[in-house]
Amino acid sequence: MLDSNKLRYSPFHDSRKDTKPGFHQGGSGTLLLATDSCGKTYLVKHTYSHNAANEYVASWLASQIGILAPHVELLTPNKKFNSPYAAAIEYFDDYTPPIETSPFYKSDIISLFALNLLINQDDNIQYGQHGNRIISIDFSECFCMTHEIMQGLLKNPDPNSRSFSIWKNYITWSFKSYLSNSCFTQSVPADLLHMSSSEIKSEMIVVAKRVIDISDFEIDAMVHELCNLYPYDIATHYSSCIHAMQDFIKDFK
Repeated sequence: MLDSNKLRYSPFHDSRKDTKPGFHQGGSGTLLLATDSCGKTYLVKHTYSHNAANEYVASWLASQIGILAPHVELLTPNKKFNSPYAAAIEYFDDYTPPIETSPFYKSDIISLFALNLLINQDDNIQYGQHGNRIISIDFSECFCMTHEIMQGLLKNPDPNSRSFSIWKNYITWSFKSYLSNSCFTQSVPADLLHMSSSEIKSEMIVVAKRVIDISDFEIDAMVHELCNLYPYDIATHYSSCIHAMQDFIKDFK
């Protein structure tokens, strides 16, 4: 977790507004750019209560299974933020549209689509070129956790309360239901990679099966980090999601 008071902030301006007529910035609310003492830059999401958790866990999962994604740190609360829940997301100023001639183009595209399928990305999958690699960004809407659901959980975080149990059981069921209906065939357009759908599916499954190797110790460490911002019984929604992925993918063919 980063100390938000040690970062310098400025408003974020999405350059796509200047180059793409009619472009509208995403639904994560007001964004900030933050810079640390070493000059490293972050994009800060701080408006909606679920964004920080979703971004952090998706980035953590990507790292665990060897997929390139921006590194994410949770931030201590700050008066500059619109909510107590904020995340600092590694910011790439060389992020450009993907180049098909990149040596890692096919493997990176397959990997990032596999990641977004695993986490139930509920938004357009965004990806682009960073250096000679293709990376995925923006994991605000995933794990079946929305701002409304997070707010419902945060209003009464007592795990023994009826309202908390209803919300928690609903999102856990929703995520497991999503996985049970997933077939890894509805994501990457075959003509994007000049591969058959069966070839793409086979390679995506290989990537997804890396989830099985994530240990309970590593999952517990992720939950522990989330507990710096969120109540324990909210943080464990995400460990439930990882365990559900492991159970789902181990027998998937």
